[in-house]
Amino acid sequence: PCSGNQERLRACLDFSTLGAEYLKFSIMSRGLISCALALLLVASATAERKMLQTSAINLSNEFPFYGTCDTKPSNNAITLSGDVQEETLANGNIRACFGINLNNDCPAEINGKPNVCCVGYGGYAANVYKFEILVKESCRNSLIYGAGPEGPVVIEANGVTRQLALNWQATPVGGFTYQKARFTNVDLFADNANVQGARICVTMNKAFTGDNCLGLSNLCKSGSSKCAPDVTLIEADKLPRPASQHACCPLMPKFCPELFGACPAGYKQRPGYDMIQGATRDECCEPMTCSDYGVQCPSPFYAQKPGYATIIGSSRDQCCNPVYCPTLVPDCGPDMKPKNGYATIMGSTRQQCCDPKNCADYGVQCQAPFFVQKVNYASIIGSTRDQCCDPKYCPDLVTCGPSTKPRPNWETIQGSTEAQCCVAKTCSDNGIVCQAPFSVNKPGFAAIIGNSVSECCDQKYCPDFVTCEPTMKQKAGFATIRGNTMAQCCDAKTCADNGVVCQGPFSVQKQNYASIIGNSVPQCCDAKFCPDFVTCGPDMKNKPRWTTIQGTTMEQCCDPKTCADNAVVCQGPYSVNKPTYSAIIGNTVEQCCDPRTCKDFVTCGPTMKNKPGFDGLQGNTMALCCDPKTCPDYPVVCAPTMTNKPNYASIVSSSRTDCCNSMPPPPSPKPPPPPPPP
Repeated sequence: PCSGNQERLRACLDFSTLGAEYLKFSIMSRGLISCALALLLVASATAERKMLQTSAINLSNEFPFYGTCDTKPSNNAITLSGDVQEETLANGNIRACFGINLNNDCPAEINGKPNVCCVGYGGYAANVYKFEILVKESCRNSLIYGAGPEGPVVIEANGVTRQLALNWQATPVGGFTYQKARFTNVDLFADNANVQGARICVTMNKAFTGDNCLGLSNLCKSGSSKCAPDVTLIEADKLPRPASQHACCPLMPKFCPELFGACPAGYKQRPGYDMIQGATRDECCEPMTCSDYGVQCPSPFYAQKPGYATIIGSSRDQCCNPVYCPTLVPDCGPDMKPKNGYATIMGSTRQQCCDPKNCADYGVQCQAPFFVQKVNYASIIGSTRDQCCDPKYCPDLVTCGPSTKPRPNWETIQGSTEAQCCVAKTCSDNGIVCQAPFSVNKPGFAAIIGNSVSECCDQKYCPDFVTCEPTMKQKAGFATIRGNTMAQCCDAKTCADNGVVCQGPFSVQKQNYASIIGNSVPQCCDAKFCPDFVTCGPDMKNKPRWTTIQGTTMEQCCDPKTCADNAVVCQGPYSVNKPTYSAIIGNTVEQCCDPRTCKDFVTCGPTMKNKPGFDGLQGNTMALCCDPKTCPDYPVVCAPTMTNKPNYASIVSSSRTDCCNSMPPPPSPKPPPPPPPP
């Protein structure tokens, strides 16, 4: 009975659940078959189901709770494409349509066994009978059902539409009950070309009085905008498998919105973001471009770079090319020239991009030697000689030499040589002064051409005026010195001139003896003292006032060093300076310091005694200098009935109890022996 077309197969698959109703209809309404035949058909359908399915139901802990059914879209011939469209209707209800995909790349075998989810079974193509959604517990019964315009339907690619039946299933798993909306009668077969692009549409009811279940993100358990992965397609029950109701249950694939989320700053969603199966930034997002940021390139000075819409950038420098003068002002005209840096100047007018031409640009010629370029020739705006050149006269072209002077009216003479512009200077022109009384003007002084005293003056010298006194001598060059006084012409005699003798060893010539003005020993000689002859040894020091002592030996100039001179340190507290430390000749602690011991610091208390060697022991505390007293130190005398303890001499105590032991009582007298026997 189950052979034939697809509709007949669908009837067989549901016959076991509809058998009773079909039997009642057959007998009461049409009388077409006998009761026995109806029972036979029921028995046949049940037997066929048992042959192709195991009776055990193994629910797993995860949606869709069908145990080992294959949830991978890649293994199934008919899958959910991930294309989900939501539409808000005029009445406020929301209709959602799930796209269907025909997977021609599914594997025909898995682990060496036929993949029924791909190739089908028993001569029938792989198929989908149910569509299931895992909803929030509070959204049960929130979907519209029935044959109305908003009821659930499957719409094939060619427009063929079938109404779907909706029922709700509560599935207890691990102490929690999950709610599934199950839509049956989908009836899509992989050998039907109209499966590709088909849609399943359901409507969420705004009037639902429970929780807010409008919109897939509010309806679905996952909270995803597409319900992924809590949506699945279920094949018809007639497939063989161990302990399972279904073999094929491809879940809605997850895409970037579920696997990755929002793109970070500086990135945008890739085209088809909602349909990309990616979990990383690079899979789901791409860097934002100039166009995305809306970077402005203000005209006329900026223009979008080629490929502006695809350039990754957010700044003008990244996205725009500056527009320079050559583009906006390609020609400066005959009276102007491009400004320096013209190619990189942002300008749109001649004034912004060009400068007026100057004398140099026009190449104005200034004929030498009587015309020269003006000082700012290269920046003067002009094209004529009058504008660009200065005329030149003698002052511009000639500098009279030191022996010449400008001719009269030379400011108007166009000349270029000294002979043309200058005449020789006279003594008067050169301002030569013949200083009296040593120099007098030569005859004809005003007309003499000359520029020196020798050319213009007659000279006078010391021999003409001075005779040096006996204590003086003639200066070097006396005959050519211009002078008329003793000070100008003579020098005082020196020690050497006067032959002053210094008697050694304690009197020697001063360092500049030959130039010192003097005629006596104090003026010409230096006295010698100890520092000039002696260096005291390491254990000696300079005598007081040794700089005034005339001596040549250590004994005459030095004293032995004392403890203070040698800076001998007496380390406290156990070493102190001797009373005459500053006067003692010495350089060791033994010579300069007195030792200090316990006797200088400590007096032991009544319960303490001096340590052995107390007087020579270095210490300044009770602990360093004293020992506790023991029994014999007090002394403790034991009573006649007591005896010293064995360690009596080392016990620290002053009491008999600690220092003495009680003596044992004397032994009792022995009893007399018994009398001898009779």
